[in-house]
Amino acid sequence: MPEGFRFGASMKYEILSYRKLKWRSRSSARPMQYYFIDFDISKKYPVDEKIETLTGLSGQDRTVPEMLDNKPYDPFKVDVYQLGNAFLAKVVPEYIGLKALLPVLKAMTDPRPEDRPSPSEALRMLGHYDDRTLQRRVWLKKYSMYDRLRIQYMGANPI
Repeated sequence: MPEGFRFGASMKYEILSYRKLKWRSRSSARPMQYYFIDFDISKKYPVDEKIETLTGLSGQDRTVPEMLDNKPYDPFKVDVYQLGNAFLAKVVPEYIGLKALLPVLKAMTDPRPEDRPSPSEALRMLGHYDDRTLQRRVWLKKYSMYDRLRIQYMGANPI
């Protein structure tokens, strides 16, 4: 089953525990597509509209450098920072196999917004990785080598 996943939570889709379900990894439901949405205070901008700058401190990530001043900022650069910082703070410390993403994540969290990639540029940066790098197995650090072998080759349920 993958049914849903939140990278900030260690558990997958919550379902009644008394049901007999066959555990499947998220990667067995291919092709996988992930959507990162609603970084905080969302606003829709028409494609042809000039991006307005915002001021003030709003949202969950209180470390965004340009939000600490009361100066106008680009909300899309803030989104890039928040997504990169969420991965650096919540995902990378918990998993093995994400070192290849560190250059992109560090660029996304550059303290200078003018040096930070736009959302499109960050996506292009990810596009420079080869398929082999992107298809590597990622493991929770809490799993021992023995657990990983059981999961990968014997279909063991890690939950």
